[in-house]
Amino acid sequence: MRSAEGRAFLADILDAAISATGADFGNIQLVNPLTGALEIVAHTGFRADFLDYFHATHVGQAACGTAMREHTRVVVEDVETHPVFQEPELRAVMRAAGVRAVQSTPLIDRHGALFGILSTHFRTPRRPTDQELHLVDVFARLLTEVDRQRVDAPLRGVLNAAPDPILAVDIQGHIVFANTKAEHVFGYPATELLEQPIELLVPDRLRDKHRAVRASYLRAPTTRPMGAGLELRARCRDGTELPVEISLSPLGDPGGSVIVVIVRDISDRARIEAERKSERAAIDQLKDDLSNMIIHDLKNPVNGIAMTTQAMLRRTDELPDRLRRGLLTIEQACGEMLRLTHNLLDIAKMEAGKMPVQEEAVDLGQLVADVVRDYGPVAEQQKKRLVAAVGDSLPFAMADTDLVRRVLVNLVVNAIRHSGADHVRIEAQTGAATAAALTMRVMDNGRGIAFDDQARMFEKFASVRRTASGQPSGDTGLGLPFCKLAVERMGGSLALASAPGFATVFSVTLPARSGPP
Repeated sequence: MRSAEGRAFLADILDAAISATGADFGNIQLVNPLTGALEIVAHTGFRADFLDYFHATHVGQAACGTAMREHTRVVVEDVETHPVFQEPELRAVMRAAGVRAVQSTPLIDRHGALFGILSTHFRTPRRPTDQELHLVDVFARLLTEVDRQRVDAPLRGVLNAAPDPILAVDIQGHIVFANTKAEHVFGYPATELLEQPIELLVPDRLRDKHRAVRASYLRAPTTRPMGAGLELRARCRDGTELPVEISLSPLGDPGGSVIVVIVRDISDRARIEAERKSERAAIDQLKDDLSNMIIHDLKNPVNGIAMTTQAMLRRTDELPDRLRRGLLTIEQACGEMLRLTHNLLDIAKMEAGKMPVQEEAVDLGQLVADVVRDYGPVAEQQKKRLVAAVGDSLPFAMADTDLVRRVLVNLVVNAIRHSGADHVRIEAQTGAATAAALTMRVMDNGRGIAFDDQARMFEKFASVRRTASGQPSGDTGLGLPFCKLAVERMGGSLALASAPGFATVFSVTLPARSGPP
């Protein structure tokens, strides 16, 4: 309607409305679909300062903005006394323009969407007669029946150049605008999309749900993504479906006379993500297969070496001290290798749901004492201390004794070897929130763990611990994943609290036994 032909038509309609109501001035405003504001597209009798002031009129401003908000005609018999013009600046603008009375009639299309306002203004206080207002309604309906170009040619060119489909949908759910990209992506000419319900582009199985969601959105429309976190699908003319992202933005009055819908086809991204996911799964499977093969090939020889070493160590009277120290080092290395192989095999079993778990009474106090006895010397070899604090009258946990010990040993060994701490502390006590739970904590005063690394601590093969110089610690990245899976398999939880330069605390919570062991 902003072409030369369109402007001439609007001017003719406005002149007729001014004449029919005996008015002295008048203007026609149309809603800009991108800003939601009323913009003057035709006017008679106004000076430049008036036109500048009302260049973009918003909901509730003056008579036209009030008609826009209420979707009904507003008649102001006297600008000087009517509350719509109570703002001093607004009243001064009307006074300077010589306007004392005004009527503003909303232009509403067949779907109930407001697209503009037709206003006539008077130099003296007055109210148009019912017959005059009836003629204004006739002119308003004439404007409604005309093929309105609610987006002017330059703006339409911008929208058509957009890389994504853009649709405008009225409050009844009908498509009132579709750009060129929408035609290309969905396979419909614009002429077949216009006036059609938006559900035309929704897969059949989702249409009823979409109508309900659309109705809910229209009760409080806001600018936001649609279906955040959900996998959205759009339907093309040939029946194919596309994965999409959708953003919504209401324009017009607070009820949203038009909803702008921007659709992004993410088929390429979804394909790439699926390919990457498949590649990651194949790599993970290859890692698992290779690890299992290596473990099975190593387990028996390592067991043999460990048994031979232990047999030699039993002959203490015949061994020189230097040889005995070497055998002890071999024994510890074999024990570490067997611990890692057991962890990896058990991780695979637990992930497959095939790991048997015993449910028995576990004396955590005794278990902690045993670990301190067995691994205290390991800490001393690295000039560190391993200490424990166990609560009085600690009830028994309900768990698998062997699994709990292995979890505790993994956490303690990690703290001794990789934290940079000078001492490691084990605590065991009843849970703070309930006596139905028991908590063990393995604490160190080492370098702490970077926040970015903490999210990966429980991933297989994710070695995120660093040495004091910032180099990788050489950790296999299997101990913590095993611990988490094992604790959860026993109905408990494993939590991490740390910060760079501060203490690191791993907390193991297990269910407590309700009665005596």
